Amino acid sequence: APPSPRPTGATASPSRPASVAASSPPASSRPAASVGTSGWTAPVPIDHPALHAGSAFITGVSCPQPSTCYAVDSAGNVLASATLSAASLSNWHVVANDPKGGLVAISCPSTTFCVAVDKSGYAISYSRGSWGSPAYVDARAGTFTAVSCPVTTFCMAADSGGNAFAYTAATNTWQPFTVDTSGGGLTGVSCPSASDCTAVDTGGGTYTFNGTTWSAASPVDVGHAFTAVSCASAAFCVAADANGNAAVLTGRRWTVSAIGTTADAVACPSDGFCLAADGSGGAVSYHNGTWSAMTGIDGNRAIDALSCPAPTTCLAADRSGNILYYAPASPG
Repeated sequence: APPSPRPTGATASPSRPASVAASSPPASSRPAASVGTSGWTAPVPIDHPALHAGSAFITGVSCPQPSTCYAVDSAGNVLASATLSAASLSNWHVVANDPKGGLVAISCPSTTFCVAVDKSGYAISYSRGSWGSPAYVDARAGTFTAVSCPVTTFCMAADSGGNAFAYTAATNTWQPFTVDTSGGGLTGVSCPSASDCTAVDTGGGTYTFNGTTWSAASPVDVGHAFTAVSCASAAFCVAADANGNAAVLTGRRWTVSAIGTTADAVACPSDGFCLAADGSGGAVSYHNGTWSAMTGIDGNRAIDALSCPAPTTCLAADRSGNILYYAPASPG
């Protein structure tokens, strides 16, 4: 069975993080990839033994800037690349490991701060140039499914037991919330700011966080399990479900429509624009009210993770340990 749905998210500076600088390979060893007519490069394997020697797979990616991305895998590794572009895809390097359990999601609002969560209820963070030890956060029923950090001082994580956990850097604490009281689980969370988050569940419900409390469920897509959600702002979100639909929030209203595929990952870098990827190597885009036709970008490989720091730059990761870079040609 596929793993729990996981989110998107992140941001970074053009300087190389200290944790990766020492292990960068020579430029000649970096694979090059040309951008196809779809705007996506061909899949490029990450040079990471754990992804090829066993059954580990990438579970989340987060790109704080177009030039810098982080990824996590089911073996508990955190990987980083600081010279990412369509023309030169550098080898990725392991910069941290969570011995408590496989990592399920990561969010990086800047190149100097990240939070990753694992399947055992722990979170690890990157701050001040180093990765910390795992901190136990989720003592409730369920496992983490998503994390979203809009700024370096705040994060929100969600779990399969219907709970959410807010991280506050000022006190270095996590505050628990019971969000889904129906018995369903949260499958995604996205926070465009510390005072605005949207979470989705297994029953087609959405919930909002106002900086202090979570709302009751809003029945947006009743009977259909949401797989992922991404919000560019308080006025624009997209949530994909397991039945080939997507719910789009514009202003204060959700609208559900078919998108031609069942998306496992979605990323919305700006109002009116999103990318979604599916379990069969396909991708669709949303532009101001219209979904594109599905484009095959990765053979038949499942794409589980997607991060878009800008409308012209995205990174996708598939179940086979490959990454793909999105850089569409400029109009005209």
